Amino acid sequence: MIKFLNFHKLTLSLKEDISPSLMKTFGIFGLLNFPLLYLLGASLLGEKVSALYLRAIGFIACIFLALVDYWPLKFNRYRTLYWFIAITYCLPFFATYMFIANEGSIAWQVKITVAMFWLILVTNWLQALVILFLGITLALFAFTVFSGAISIGINNVWGDILNYIWAIVIASIFARRQEIIQQEKLASLRTLAGAVAHEMRTP
Repeated sequence: MIKFLNFHKLTLSLKEDISPSLMKTFGIFGLLNFPLLYLLGASLLGEKVSALYLRAIGFIACIFLALVDYWPLKFNRYRTLYWFIAITYCLPFFATYMFIANEGSIAWQVKITVAMFWLILVTNWLQALVILFLGITLALFAFTVFSGAISIGINNVWGDILNYIWAIVIASIFARRQEIIQQEKLASLRTLAGAVAHEMRTP
């Protein structure tokens, strides 16, 4: 029974509704981020033309997030699903693909770390882990299909991989702890509200 309840809680965590305000904020930031960083990257870092197409997809995905308040009512039930697809592409998928495409450059080591922490900020710990796994896996698959074999030597980035894994573990632990604190506060408020309502019904 306890195992079933825990599984049910995990399922609810994955399906947790996302605030339209958060979607809109992320979308607006993405609208600025994708084209601006391409201009900087193309001029300073010599980004490949393929980066333009990848950024264009992210830009389009963020347009729909920025305009989430104007979605037709019949599409509102798909908002959460679209949110997860969009952030999977915009954060772990895009960052991993570009990291590989740029052969593990220092600039993309920093960017992939920022994307990872950004993901943890806009999701709960379980969603972040699932999305991170999906995004990285799909990026590796897509790069292999469209660009051929991955040319980054594992020995060159093994230390970075360990650092990322450690950072993910630390961020997930603190994110989970924050969720527990928030849940405890909500439980206390519900208990207090129930007590007040009971006292009002029975003076």
